[in-house]
Amino acid sequence: MRRKRNRRALLMTAIVAAVIATSAYAFTNTIGGVTPPSVGSGSGAIGGYTAGNISYTLSPANPLNLNQVSFNLANSTASSVVQISLDGGTTWYACAMGVPPAVTCATTAPQATAAAATNMTIVAQK
Repeated sequence: MRRKRNRRALLMTAIVAAVIATSAYAFTNTIGGVTPPSVGSGSGAIGGYTAGNISYTLSPANPLNLNQVSFNLANSTASSVVQISLDGGTTWYACAMGVPPAVTCATTAPQATAAAATNMTIVAQK
């Protein structure tokens, strides 16, 4: 009876060792020609834009309202995405790229007012 126990223990040890050996091999195996993805982080300066020639178009019906804001955005391209806020980030207006660097932003939905236009923030992405 003692021999059967020893054989069973030896057999179980051999099976467990075989499973561990093949599992370890599976995790260390590589696929030829495939490079694992790289992961990392870093930092650098953010290249910005320079806005100039800013002009506001007042509403002819009510000059207290702003209908449009236009400006030039240096380093922009035809595919640049630009938005502006005139009230510190509460309301945002989508802009249209003209021939770069020209940008035009309709400020009528919701209607911008001259009184609320205290701080223009421009967000742009190439």
